[in-house]
Amino acid sequence: RGFFPAAVGLREPEATQHPTWPQVVDGSSKLLGFAVRTAPASDNVRGYRGPTESLVVIAPDGSTVLGVRLRTSFDTSDYVDRVRDDSDFLKLLAAQRVEDWPTIDFRKAGIEGVSGATQTSFAVAEGLRRRFAADAALRQKTPAATISPRNAGLFLMAAGSLVLTLTRLRASRRLRTAWHVAAVVVLGMWLGDLLSLALFAGWSRHGLPLATASGFVALAAVALLTPLTTQRNVYCQHICPHGIVQGWLGRFRRWHVRVPEDWKSWLNRLPAALLLMAVVVAVIVPGFDLASLEPFNAWVLRGAAVASASIAVVGLIASLFVPQAYCRFGCPTGALLKFVRSGGTHDRFGVRDAVAGLLLMSLGIAVSLPSVSGLLTSGTTRPPSSPQELHGEAFGTTWSVKLRVPIENPSSLRQRIATELERIESTLSHWRTGSATFDFNASETTLETEQPPELIQLVARAQLLSQATDGAFDITVAPLVNAWGFGPDGETQRAPTDVEIAAMLEKVGSRKLIVDVAAGTLRKQHPELKIDLGALLQGYAADRVAEVIRKELGPQQAEFLIEIGGELLASGSWTVAIESPTNQAQPIRTLVLTDAALATSGTSRSTRHVGDQVVHHFISPQTGRPVTSPVTSCSVRAPTCLAADGWATALWLAGFPHATRLADEQGLTVWLFDQHGKCQTNESDPSVQ
Repeated sequence: RGFFPAAVGLREPEATQHPTWPQVVDGSSKLLGFAVRTAPASDNVRGYRGPTESLVVIAPDGSTVLGVRLRTSFDTSDYVDRVRDDSDFLKLLAAQRVEDWPTIDFRKAGIEGVSGATQTSFAVAEGLRRRFAADAALRQKTPAATISPRNAGLFLMAAGSLVLTLTRLRASRRLRTAWHVAAVVVLGMWLGDLLSLALFAGWSRHGLPLATASGFVALAAVALLTPLTTQRNVYCQHICPHGIVQGWLGRFRRWHVRVPEDWKSWLNRLPAALLLMAVVVAVIVPGFDLASLEPFNAWVLRGAAVASASIAVVGLIASLFVPQAYCRFGCPTGALLKFVRSGGTHDRFGVRDAVAGLLLMSLGIAVSLPSVSGLLTSGTTRPPSSPQELHGEAFGTTWSVKLRVPIENPSSLRQRIATELERIESTLSHWRTGSATFDFNASETTLETEQPPELIQLVARAQLLSQATDGAFDITVAPLVNAWGFGPDGETQRAPTDVEIAAMLEKVGSRKLIVDVAAGTLRKQHPELKIDLGALLQGYAADRVAEVIRKELGPQQAEFLIEIGGELLASGSWTVAIESPTNQAQPIRTLVLTDAALATSGTSRSTRHVGDQVVHHFISPQTGRPVTSPVTSCSVRAPTCLAADGWATALWLAGFPHATRLADEQGLTVWLFDQHGKCQTNESDPSVQ
C-alpha cells in the first residue's frame, strides 16, 4: 500500500510479456504495477546462515523498479534488520532497471554491502539478479511458436489417415499396408499416443491441451468427426495400432473358430456396456484409472500397468482365433466412435439418441446435486471470489494455506496451524535441541529406548522405504549429510576425506536401526548412529495441518491447499504446477490436484560449493558421497503428503527405470525429469500437461 495507495488486491499474472508477475490493481481493475517475489530463484542464495526473499515493486511499464522490501529471511536476524533499515542500500537496488538486472555488475553499479551485514546484503542483491535472469530466460524461450516432433508426427498421422480414407488411394493394398506399418511404428512404438476413455475423461475434466498436445487433439478430432460426417471409422481402420495388429494376426485363417450366433448377440453388446460403465464411473469416482479398462497403455512399454498389458495380450491372442476379437467384442473406445457414426441422409433421432440424452441428463443431475445441496444448506453465504490465504514459517522454510471457505477468525486458525507446526518441529526435527530425535541422536546407548508414537511412526515408514529401494533411501545418513554441509552444523568449506567417510560409514545403515512399533521403541546397533527425518517431516506436517483445518472449520467439507516447503496437499480440486529443474520460474508440468498430495525432490535447489565441486544433499549410504544420477527432479502424487514426500525422495534415489515400476506397485503417479527437462512417467492420463 505504501507504493500503491489505491491498491485493493492482486490479480493473477497474465500470459503477456510478464507471465510470472502478479498484478497490483485498484477497485476498477486498473493495473497499478507488479509485485514480484524473488523466491524461488533466491532460495539457493545464502547469506551468513540462509536465504532471504525480497519483494520487488515494479511500475506498470515493467521496467522501472519502484522499491525493494525484505520479505522473509532465514539469515541472522540482526544482519537482516541492518539491511532492512538501510534505506540507502534498498534505494540503490531500486535504482536499477529490470532489464539491467540479469547481467548486472554489482561493482560497476555501485552496489556495496551494508556495513556489518555484507553477506546478507549481497545475498539480497543476488536474489534479485537471479529472479530477473530467470524471467529473461523464460521470455526468450516462449515467443517461438514451433511444432514439436511429437505434434508434427501426430498431425501427419491425422492428415495421412484422412487422405487414405477419403480418396481412391484406399484401393491400393500396398499403400494401405505401408501406412498400417507406419501407424504401428510411429503411433504405437514411438509416440504411444492412442485414443482411450482415460484420455477423453481427462480432457473433459481439465480441458483440451491445445498448447502442448495440439497434434493429439487434431488426431482425436479426425477420429470423432470423420465417422460423424462420412460414415467411415477412420481411426479403427487406419490409425489404431492395436486394431491394425489384430488385423494382421487375423490372417491365419486356419486357426479361426466360429462364434455361435447367440453368443455373438451378447458379445456385441459388451463394448457399449463397458462404455456406459466407464462414463458412470468417471463421474462418480473421478480418481478411478480408466486406462485399466483398455489395452492402450501397454503400447507405452515403460509405463504399462499390469491390467492394460493383460487386456492387450489376451485381446491379441483372441484375434488369432476370432478376427478383430477385441475391436468387435471388447473395445469401449470403439463403441464410442461407432456411436458417433452417422447413418447418412436417413439418420433419424432414434432409441440410441434418446438413451444418450437421458444418460447425459442423469449424469448432469448427479454432478450438480452436491452443488445445489450446498447452496441450499449454506443460505446466502458464499465462498469468497478468491481463496483466503494464511502464511508463516517453519522447518527453515515457509508455509501457506489457501482456503475457499469463509473464515470468521483467520488469525485464530493461523495461530493453531503455527502452533501445530512448531510442536512437530520441536518434537521431531533433529535440528532442534531437546527434540525426541535430537535426544535419540545424542544418546549412545544400544539398548531399546521408548520414543513418542509419532517418531516411531515416521521411522517405521522410513524403514519400509529403505526396504523398497534396497537401502538407497536411508535416514541414518545424518552424519554424512552433516559432513557435506547440509546438516545442523552448517556449511563446510571442504569435502570429507576418504578416511573420514570410511569412519562415518561404520555408523550408517538402516539395518543398524531397529524399530519395534508394538513396543514403541527404537534401538541402535551402533552407539553413534543418528537419524535425519528431513525427507518425511514436511509431508507429515502437511497432513497434520489438514487435520487442524478440518477440526477448526467444523463438519463441512472445506476446500484448501496446503504448501510447506514446496510439498502440496489439496482438499478439493486445485491447479498446481511442477517447476522446471533448470528454470525455477517456469512450470514444466501443470495438473489438477484433487484430494491428493504432490511432493517434489531434486537437486536443483539443495546444492552448494564444497572445495572446487558442486554437491547436492542426496548422500549415498553405500559410498558416503553425493549420489550420481541423471534424474534432477522427481515428483510424486499420492493420497497423503507423508507418502508423497517420502516416495519423492525414494523414487529419485531409485532412478530410471526402477522408479516407475515401484510407483506402479504402490499405486502412485511419478514424474522424473532429467537435466534436459525430458520426462519419464507412469502417468495414465496423457491429457494432464
